[in-house]
Amino acid sequence: LGFVAPGGGGSFRSSSMMTMVSATAPTAVPAPPEPEPIVEPASPSGNIMELGSMSAPTLREKTSLLLDLEKYPPGTLPESALTGSMIVLNAWARTGCLTGASTATSILERLEQEAQAGNKALKLSVMHYSVVAHAWAKSDNHQAGVQAEKVLDKMIARAEEDPTLRANRIVFNCIIHAWSRQGNTERAEATFERMKADPAIQVETGDYNALLSTYARNGNARKGEEVLKDMLESGCEPDIISYNCILDSWRQGDEPGAAERAESILETLQSNFDKGESDIRPNGRSYSSVASAYIKSGRTDSVAQAERLLSVAEERGHAGDSYLYNSVLDAWAMSGQRDSAMKAEEILNDMEKAGTVNTVSYNTVIKAWKLSSSRDAAKRAEALLNRMETLSAEDYRLAVAPDVYT
Repeated sequence: LGFVAPGGGGSFRSSSMMTMVSATAPTAVPAPPEPEPIVEPASPSGNIMELGSMSAPTLREKTSLLLDLEKYPPGTLPESALTGSMIVLNAWARTGCLTGASTATSILERLEQEAQAGNKALKLSVMHYSVVAHAWAKSDNHQAGVQAEKVLDKMIARAEEDPTLRANRIVFNCIIHAWSRQGNTERAEATFERMKADPAIQVETGDYNALLSTYARNGNARKGEEVLKDMLESGCEPDIISYNCILDSWRQGDEPGAAERAESILETLQSNFDKGESDIRPNGRSYSSVASAYIKSGRTDSVAQAERLLSVAEERGHAGDSYLYNSVLDAWAMSGQRDSAMKAEEILNDMEKAGTVNTVSYNTVIKAWKLSSSRDAAKRAEALLNRMETLSAEDYRLAVAPDVYT
C-alpha cells in the first residue's frame, strides 16, 4: 500500500512497510477501513463534525483527484473536485492510523496551494485544520504531537492574512490529546497554557477536561486534583467528565490507598447530588473506575469490593452500564480463584440477557479462561469466540464483533 507523506518530500515508515509516495506524484492511494456514519469527538466537550458514509473506492478516487498535480496544477482544481473535500479529510482522519493522518495532511497542503493560487471555488476554514490535527491525535504515531502542533503553527501564520483561520479551542484540544496519547504530559500542559494565553479564547470545562484526561492516562492523580482546584478557583465549573478523569487518575496510578481515595471522591459526589447540593451525578463509569482501582490494588477482597460497588451502582440506577459490569468481570478474571472463569461467564450470560454486553465483555471472560487452570479453558474460550461471530453476524448493530485481542 502506498500513502502520501506530509510535506511532499518527507516520508514516514510504518510497521507494515508501506511504500512511500511523494505528495507531488500520488500514484497510489491506500484503501482505508470503510468509513461509516459516526460523530468523532475532538475533545470531551465537542465534536468535529458528523460524517456521511463514503465507500473506500469513492474515497480513493476523490483523494487521487485532489492530489493530481499533473492534471490540475495549483489553482486549477475544479469545483467538482473540491466539493466534499471536508468529508474526504474526515474519512482519512477516522482511520486512526499514520496513513490517514499523512494523507489528510497532504490534502490540506494541496488545498492551501489552491487557496494561495487564488482558486475562488475554495474557502479554507478552521475546520479543515481541526480535522487534520484530529487525525494526528488519533494516529498514535510517535510524531503525532509534533505534526499536530505544525498544523497549529500553520493556522497562526495564515491567520495573519485571514483572521477567520485563527486557531480555536478544538484545534488546541486536538493537540493536547495528541501529546496525551504519547504520554507527554509536559507538552500537553504547555499547549493548554498556550491556549489560556490566547485572548480570543475563553477556556471552558471541556478544555480543562482535555488536560485532565492526560493525567488520567498517566495516573498522575495529585496533579489532576491540583488542576481541578485551579479550575474551580477560576470560576469554571467541572462536570462529571472532569471528576471521572480524577477517578481514572487514581485508578491508573500506583499510590497506596488509591482505591480508597477514589471511593471517597465518589461518595462525596454522590452525597452532594443526593442532598441537592450539586447537579453532578456519578454515572456507571464513575463506579467502574473505583471498582477497577480496587482490582488493581491487589487487595485480597478486590472481587468483593467490585461486586459491592456493582450492587450500590445498581441501586442508584446504573444497572445497564457496560463499563461497570466489565470491571466486575475483570475482577473475577484477575482474582486467581479456582472458579473465577465460570463466575465471570455467569455474569456474562446475565449481561447478554440485559443487552449490556460488548466486545470487551467477551474478551474479559476469554481472558478469565486463559488465566484459569481448567482443562476445558481453550474450548470454553473458543466457544465464546464462536458466540461473538454468530451474534455480530446476526445483528451488525451489536458491538460484539471479535477483535485482535479476541
